[in-house]
Amino acid sequence: MQRIFNAYTYGEGPRAGCWWDETCDLPKLSALKGDLTVDVAIVGGGFTGLSAALHLATQGVKVALLEAQDIGWGASGRNGGFCCLGGGIASDNELDAKYGRDARLAFRRAEKAAVLFVEETITKLGLDVDRHSGGETEFACRPKDMAALEKMAKRTHENYGVDPTIIEQSDLSNLGMTGGPGFFGALSIPIGFGLNPRKLLAGLASAAMSVGARLFAHAPVQNITRKGQGHDLKCRQGVVSAQQVIVATNGYSSEDVPDWLASRFMPVQSTVLVTRPLSDAELDAQGWTTDQMGYDSQNLLHYFRLMPDRRFLFGMRGALRSG
Repeated sequence: MQRIFNAYTYGEGPRAGCWWDETCDLPKLSALKGDLTVDVAIVGGGFTGLSAALHLATQGVKVALLEAQDIGWGASGRNGGFCCLGGGIASDNELDAKYGRDARLAFRRAEKAAVLFVEETITKLGLDVDRHSGGETEFACRPKDMAALEKMAKRTHENYGVDPTIIEQSDLSNLGMTGGPGFFGALSIPIGFGLNPRKLLAGLASAAMSVGARLFAHAPVQNITRKGQGHDLKCRQGVVSAQQVIVATNGYSSEDVPDWLASRFMPVQSTVLVTRPLSDAELDAQGWTTDQMGYDSQNLLHYFRLMPDRRFLFGMRGALRSG
């Protein structure tokens, strides 16, 4: 496999000590043994792959999911647990200039629809994912950032069909949001929530298997080739033939599986820290008691949330170590 970063980045090292692994067990998957023919083959057992397997199998489609490691071994199993907006960094003006207003609105509504889709799935399956937070809040690190948030607020209803809340600097203390370097205000958009990503993975996998999806662990796809009107996916344990293929490997994609994927994606590294459960006195001393998830206005942003068990999660763009 050809990948952008070095081998360490894709190995066990960055995964060592992942706290999410301690929070719940994942269902055991079968091993692929020999050749198999299905309607749809899915490469990757993260959120996208599991959700696709669940919804396709629910419609009676014969599905096989092939995961190189275990469920959620990649980014889906070790992230900040933010189900929120944030499909890109281009501003509304940039999107309008390049694609037009209608395309920009379609893109923004797609962001919202993705969050609502996850929410509906969790509700329909009755999953306990340690959900909290009424949307997401962006905190201004500088006065000029607060001015930018006020401008953003004016377009939020047009983009997402919801009314945001502007929080003045003087109101942060009453809301339990005075921790950190001292923010100059904030903007809350009532779309999104925090969750335990491993519990979501466990729920999706169990639901997918219950409706007939076949999920295989430790079955890395070595290559994908066209065969007539379908595709052959070669694994060490056998060949899976499918009419259609979903590549759901995200940042763990390979430049050559399939070969047309080369130079079409850019993995972004992130680091997440989680504290032990904090006491009320400790939280009061830090000035942070809200369960609202948030992030700051820096380019290489920090994201953070106080979780239901009173652990504090803090993340940032970039990796502490790549090898």
